[in-house]
Amino acid sequence: MSYRLIFAPLVLALLTATPFLAGLSARAGDTVVVFPFELLDSSQEGEFVPKVRPEETKRLSLLTEDLARRLSGTKAFEIVPIGELAAAIRDAAPLHKCNGCEVDLAKKSGAKYAMLGLVQKFSDTLLSVSIQVVDAQTGGVTSYSAGVQGNTDEAWLRGVSYLVRNRLITEGTAP
Repeated sequence: MSYRLIFAPLVLALLTATPFLAGLSARAGDTVVVFPFELLDSSQEGEFVPKVRPEETKRLSLLTEDLARRLSGTKAFEIVPIGELAAAIRDAAPLHKCNGCEVDLAKKSGAKYAMLGLVQKFSDTLLSVSIQVVDAQTGGVTSYSAGVQGNTDEAWLRGVSYLVRNRLITEGTAP
C-alpha cells in the first residue's frame, strides 16, 4: 500500500479543519491583489510527468477569475489589478515557493493584502484548494483550505466558492 493512500486523507483532513494562522484583521474595502492560482501535483502521475495538463491550466485561470469576481462582489475587499506586475509574477512563479516574494509584489501593487491560490492534486479524484492571505505590511499569513473530489471545473470552483463564503467572507464582512 502506498504511503499516499495512508497520509493523503490525514493531511487533507488537517488542512480543511481550521485556518493555519488566525488573526487576519481585514476591514471592509481593504485592497487585495489576487495572484494566479497554481497547481502542486503530488499525485503519482505528477511525479512522472511534472507538466500541468492544458485543462488544468485552464482551470487555474478559471479559479483566479472566479475568486476575484466573488471578492469584488462583496464589500470586504477592493481588488487591485495586477497590471504591470504580470511579468514579475511570471518570473517569480511558482509563488508558493518564492519565499515571501508575494509581499514585495503586493507592496508594488499598492495592495494591503496578497492573495495566493494553490490547488494540490493528490490524485484525479482527491484535491485540495487553498487560499493564502498575506498582510503586505506585517508578512502575517492566514491560510484556508477545502478538500474537493473530482478533477473538473465544477469541483475546483466549488472549493473556491466554499472558501469565499465560509472562510474569507463571513456574514458580509472580512475575517
